Amino acid sequence: MFRRLLGPGTHTQTFDVVGSALPSPDRCKAWLITGGPASAYDNSPWISALIEFVREIPAEKPLAGICFGHQLMSKAYGGVIAKSQKGRALGIHTYDICQPTKWFDAASTVSLPVGHSDQVVAVSPDCQVIGGSEFTPFGILEYAGRRALSMQSHPEFSIDYTRNLIELRRSEVGNVAADKALASLNHPHDGPRMAAWLKLFLTADDRICGSR
Repeated sequence: MFRRLLGPGTHTQTFDVVGSALPSPDRCKAWLITGGPASAYDNSPWISALIEFVREIPAEKPLAGICFGHQLMSKAYGGVIAKSQKGRALGIHTYDICQPTKWFDAASTVSLPVGHSDQVVAVSPDCQVIGGSEFTPFGILEYAGRRALSMQSHPEFSIDYTRNLIELRRSEVGNVAADKALASLNHPHDGPRMAAWLKLFLTADDRICGSR
């Protein structure tokens, strides 16, 4: 999904963080931690190892996190993760952009597929909240003093995949919530726009991007 999102010309390599030893933080020019079924607050040895890996990535090296990756990065840098008391987020959610960042354009909102029951509930002092919603206040985060950006949403999800995910969770969330999530798929979303922002963040020479 991320190879398709970032498009041709982006060389990628995949690492199994659950079943294999982690590489050196210097192995790649940039890092992206994807979503997954685990919870960042679990005490599994591989999660603890991944948190330490994130902390060891040089501050100047681009690091992006999506959903689980977003939560794990926040935990690694001092945030708090918990199961949301609002239930599971599904469908297309819209985040208000509340803090400018040089990686995004002048958009005031961004609408993207979501599919999570955990989320960040408190951020560290060095964290900048770029965007969020009433359901997910800490939806997009950036960290001062390092090239680190993360988001709770899933720009890589297609509409068909999101629809199937909603149906998979129908018995958990109930028919009313599932139907509402399905109806949200009829509205435009910003997957291509976020893809361009993420590619800029991961690949651009920071010296030519200006500053906030």
